[in-house]
Amino acid sequence: MTRNAAPTPLPSAKAITHLAMPGYPWNDELEREIVMLDEAVHTPRATLTELGEVPKQPGMYVLFYVTTDPVPCLACIADGTYFVYVGSAADLHERLNRHRLYCRDVPGLRGGEAVITLFLATPSHGSALFMESLFIQRHKPIWNRVMKGFGSKPPGPNRMKERVNPFNLVFPGRNVGTGPPRVTKKGIERRVNEHFVANPPPALWPAM
Repeated sequence: MTRNAAPTPLPSAKAITHLAMPGYPWNDELEREIVMLDEAVHTPRATLTELGEVPKQPGMYVLFYVTTDPVPCLACIADGTYFVYVGSAADLHERLNRHRLYCRDVPGLRGGEAVITLFLATPSHGSALFMESLFIQRHKPIWNRVMKGFGSKPPGPNRMKERVNPFNLVFPGRNVGTGPPRVTKKGIERRVNEHFVANPPPALWPAM
């Protein structure tokens, strides 16, 4: 897929809020959260192996897939201009460190160096959850919507019995899920391509 030369204009976060939650009461607190959401694009980015400045407090975070040797179906977003995953946590540092540990055995993610994060600390976990919902609604990140299975929970004996999820089909290496997958790798790649055709990635950040 070829990305458009100019970024696709995005609706404001306030407009998305009204679309996602019609009739939701608008107040000063919500207004502040929306301003924080719209300003999040200015937050500095770092790899998952560089978490020294991430605070131990609530917040929302987004992840980018940045590599010169991407899996083919994600080549169109591997320059860091489009984020692939959105999450929230009561403790940003702890959550992102779990992601780092979970990525270290995945060759396609270079032990976490191919995953870039930016984060935005929030006054409460509730605020972070709200902003996570808005970001997913607004940007439809591929690892949230199509390639599900990228998470931060450590593998346990029960998880080993689960089916191989879509994320692990494309990025093998994590020691979790040995059951037969519900869809083939080619099927996931087709869904990814269809997703990008329906939702062209907007160039929100400069390439890395």
